Amino acid sequence: MSRQSRIGRALWPALLAVVVAHAVSDLLHHPFLGDTGDAAIVDAHLTLWVPGTEAGGPSEAVARDAAASLQLTGRPATVKLRAGGAAGAVSGFLDDLDGASDPAPRPSDLLVVSSATVADLARGRAQALFGSDAVAAREAEDALRRARPLAVLASDRLVLAVRLRSRLRSGAQLVGDLRDRPHGHLFAVEGDAWTKTQLGRLVQRAGVPGHVPYRAYPSGGEAALGLESGDADVVLAPASALRGEIAAGRVRALSWPRGAGAAPRAWTAVLEAPGLRPDQHARLKDELARLSADAHWRASLRAQGRDVSVRAVPRDFLARRLDDAAWLQRVTARLSTD
Repeated sequence: MSRQSRIGRALWPALLAVVVAHAVSDLLHHPFLGDTGDAAIVDAHLTLWVPGTEAGGPSEAVARDAAASLQLTGRPATVKLRAGGAAGAVSGFLDDLDGASDPAPRPSDLLVVSSATVADLARGRAQALFGSDAVAAREAEDALRRARPLAVLASDRLVLAVRLRSRLRSGAQLVGDLRDRPHGHLFAVEGDAWTKTQLGRLVQRAGVPGHVPYRAYPSGGEAALGLESGDADVVLAPASALRGEIAAGRVRALSWPRGAGAAPRAWTAVLEAPGLRPDQHARLKDELARLSADAHWRASLRAQGRDVSVRAVPRDFLARRLDDAAWLQRVTARLSTD
């Protein structure tokens, strides 16, 4: 036997050990799910994509809290912004069947959609009846109608509030004033499309004649500051934005008017990438189930004034909210900017 053959046989066990160790390491980092025949792997890193138009807003805040809590449960997660506005973000994620969008969604990607996303799409269709913007909004709405969220992560109740010295004591008194004098109060509102349409809903359901003036601010917190400074005398904003001002005694919450329905709730949900196998879908559901039970997540949302709401939703959840948003766009004609 040659000397080279003896050396080769001596090295073979060491080489085999290296190969086996590498395979085991790769399996631990990228576990197979279900049948390995098609070698589909769910990436170990979960990414929550937020439409770029909602950067810095409530949906990004909820997504970042969710990612932080998932990290604590041992699931690496991050938040990224998806370019293209509401229509581009939705269509690029949900209709990317050939991997043409940039970035193309992976099995471990989730798209964050919210009440603001739906309202932006409805506004896009209403303001651009024809042309590329209207087509993009319609295609995105069609994609959402076919989608079913994995879960609603959180919700945030809208609140009416006034300055401490205001003569208004209830939502019913406010509505009575508006019926007598539609221009008698100036509303400060968070400037997203959803909040403005909810003011339109309140005015319509209360049977207020004429137009009600409002002033839009970049955030609910800034709307509260506008109220405190005297720029407006009523604020309509999510509870999370007013929680600190109410707790500090700088503004006072009003009861929601009777006859106007329950106080609307802004919501934030997540959608899975299209084309997942049942076992991949089940894994993501398990991840969100662990999130719902996480004490850090629940405490963080409650501290912000949001409601913990990791729950399954009916298949027509988004379709119903799209229909509602289209109707609300029509009632905003009852409002006028100050």
